[in-house]
Amino acid sequence: MLMRKDVYWMVIVSLALSAFAADAAQFGTREEAVAMVKRVQEKFKKDGPAATFAAVNGQVRPFHDRDLYPYILSFDCVVQAHGAQKALIGKNIYDFRDQDGKFVPRETVAIAKTLGHGWLDFRWKNPVTGQVDAKSTYVELLGDKYAVGVGIYKDEQINRNTVSIISGSPGSDATYLQVAYDLAAVLSDGENLRVLPVVGIGGPQNIRDVHAEGHRHRPHANQHSQQFSSRQRNAWRPRRQDRLCRQAIQSGVSSRCPL
Repeated sequence: MLMRKDVYWMVIVSLALSAFAADAAQFGTREEAVAMVKRVQEKFKKDGPAATFAAVNGQVRPFHDRDLYPYILSFDCVVQAHGAQKALIGKNIYDFRDQDGKFVPRETVAIAKTLGHGWLDFRWKNPVTGQVDAKSTYVELLGDKYAVGVGIYKDEQINRNTVSIISGSPGSDATYLQVAYDLAAVLSDGENLRVLPVVGIGGPQNIRDVHAEGHRHRPHANQHSQQFSSRQRNAWRPRRQDRLCRQAIQSGVSSRCPL
């Protein structure tokens, strides 16, 4: 069987936060989208529908922040308010579909009516970039006959739960690189955890690189290490052991795998 010590030396998990804070500040987050929906709810309860619609359409600060804005639909899919496209106000968009064929207004209303709240993914024009991007919108029931949504543009989200794996070097045994890719495949969990395999330039230098990275991002190390839950680690071990076992048999090191 391949020596586990070699794998541990060559596959090093670097707990590093992507340093794109300046770019990230241009775009809203999921938490901020939910918070904006809550502000619309508060406005609606305090001042009623007309004042709420006017505030959203007027793009006043609490209801317009970078690429974050609310839209409000009646249950028949008539736009009551829209924080980015005033031309849609008053229009029935029941039959509108995004580029992927999804009936966005219908699904927005369905979430509000049946679930009360939830997330909806679709494609929509980004007011910051001007491009049609993948969007994820938080929707809630507003009053008893409206749906309100505020969304984020998924391609602009800096994944705070990103870790990188430095594995081997371009001239090293491909086994080490494959282990890194296997680890990424098993541990990656959408927006909750993103694992990025990175090719290093050799064992000793990889260790120094990880050490330097750890010093630069020390405040985040504990935060990211918590993402490797016992469930995820346990899910990876059987797959890793199975792959190493098969490689050992193929190389003639072992004739069978332990149970």
